[in-house]
Amino acid sequence: MRRFGIGVVGALGLLVAVLFVRAAPLTSKQLRVPPGPRLTIDTDGLTERLAGSLRFPTISYRETERMDPAVFRSFHAYLERSFPAVHATLERETVADLSLLFTWPGRDPSLRPVLWMGHMDVVPIEDASASEWIYPPFGGEIRDGFIWGRGAIDDKADIICMLEAIERSIERGFHPDRSFYLFLGHDEEVQSVGAEAAVALLESRGVELEYVLDEGGGFLVDGLSILDRTLAPLVIAEKGSVSFELIARGTAGHSSVPPRNTAAGILAAAVVRLEGNPMPANLGGTVRLTLDFLAPELPFGPRLVLGNLWLFETPLRYFVAQDRVIDALARTTTAVTILQSGVKANVVPQEARAVVNHRILPGDSVEGVRKHVVRTVDDDRVEVRILPRSKPRGPSPVSRIDSAAFSTIQRTVAERFPEAVLIPALSTGGTDARFFHRLTDSVYRLTPIEVQRETLQRAHGLNERVPVASLPRAVAFYSRLMEASAGPMLP
Repeated sequence: MRRFGIGVVGALGLLVAVLFVRAAPLTSKQLRVPPGPRLTIDTDGLTERLAGSLRFPTISYRETERMDPAVFRSFHAYLERSFPAVHATLERETVADLSLLFTWPGRDPSLRPVLWMGHMDVVPIEDASASEWIYPPFGGEIRDGFIWGRGAIDDKADIICMLEAIERSIERGFHPDRSFYLFLGHDEEVQSVGAEAAVALLESRGVELEYVLDEGGGFLVDGLSILDRTLAPLVIAEKGSVSFELIARGTAGHSSVPPRNTAAGILAAAVVRLEGNPMPANLGGTVRLTLDFLAPELPFGPRLVLGNLWLFETPLRYFVAQDRVIDALARTTTAVTILQSGVKANVVPQEARAVVNHRILPGDSVEGVRKHVVRTVDDDRVEVRILPRSKPRGPSPVSRIDSAAFSTIQRTVAERFPEAVLIPALSTGGTDARFFHRLTDSVYRLTPIEVQRETLQRAHGLNERVPVASLPRAVAFYSRLMEASAGPMLP
C-alpha cells in the first residue's frame, strides 16, 4: 500500500508538472510595435457630422414598400455635403437604387483592391418603446459625452469614421497605390439586396479583392472580468441561420372531452425536447483560434486550463454552457421564437405551430441542423419544415489568420490601441460581408470604437448611443490602416 501511495503521489506530481510545463510557455500572439504617427482630428466637427447623420431615419423594412427612398437619397446628399473631398476624388455609383459604391483608383493596377464597407440603414423604433427614449431616437443629440440616436453604434459611427479618415487623407495629399472601394449598403438589416448587387457588379468587372473589412462588435473596454485590458475582436467568420416551422396536428373538439394528447401538447413536448437537447459544443475551429490568442494574456490559473484542453475540455464545456454569450460562440444555438395554437379556452385546437431559429456554427450545415431537429423531435405527428419564405444560409467561410491582410489589420490595432488584446472571433449575427467571400478569402469584421458592454447592448434597443471620446481613435485607426494597405502588404 505504501508503494502504491508513493506511486499515486508521483503520478500526481508528474501530472502537475506536465500541466505547468504546457501552460507556462504559452507565447503571446499580440504584436508589439511602435505607436503610429500622431494624427490631429477635428473632434467637434466629427461629432457634429455623426450627430447629423443620425437625424435621417434611414429605416429598412423587410416589406420593401415601407422603405422611404427619399430619406435615403437625402442622406446621400448629406454625405456629399459633409465629405466634399471624398466626392470630388472618388467615383460614386448607386447600386440597387439606394446603396452606394465609391471607387478610388490606385496607381498600381497589379495590386488587388481593398474594400471597406458598412451600412446606412437602421432598424425601426418600436411604437411601445418610443416614449422610453431619453432623447428622440432620430434627434442626433450630443449630451453627457455621448451622441444619441438609432444607428449610433449600428452602424453610422463606423461609416462616418471611415469617410472622415478618407476625407482627411485626401486633404493631406495622400493617394494610394492600391485601389480602394467603399461600399455603403441600404438594407443590411433585412434583405442585403444592395450587397448582393454590389458583389455581382464587381464580379462582372473581374474584380478580385485583397481583403474586405466590415463592421464588427466594437472594442470592449470591459470585455472580460479576468482581463484588465480592452478586448479587440477581429471577426473572421459569422454563423449561418435557419428557421424551422414545427406543425403538430391533432383532433379538434370540446375541451370537456379532450384527446389524451392535444396538438398543443404534442408541440409543447417537441419544443421541450429541442430545448433540452441542443447541438453539441465545439471548442475547436474558430473557438480554438480565439482561445489561442486569448490564453497567453490571462492570469496563470485560466492559462493553466486553456493550455491543457486535453485534460480540461470536458469541464470547460460545462463552464461554457453556463454563460449564454460564450455558449453561443461554441455551438449551433436553438431559439424557440414563435408559438401559436388555439382560439378559445374551451376549444381543443386542431393544429399548433412553433418557429425555431438556429444560428449555425462553422462546421455545421443547414441540412445537419435539419437532421438534428427531426431526430430530436422524434414524433411523426410533428411536421418539420424550413420556414416558408425564409432564406436559410450556412455559416460563412472562415477567413485566414495567416494572410497579409490579417497581419496588416493586427499591426494597425497594435499601433493605435497598444493596450488592447486582439482575438480572432466569430460573429453570432449576420452582416453584408458574407457575400464578399466570392471576391476574396480574406473577409474581416472589426469596429475600432471603444465601448463598454452596456453601450454595445443598446444596439437595436433603447437609447442607442456612442461615446464621443472613442471617435478620434477610430478615425486615426482607419487613416493608418489605409496607409498600411495602400501598397504591398507582408504577412
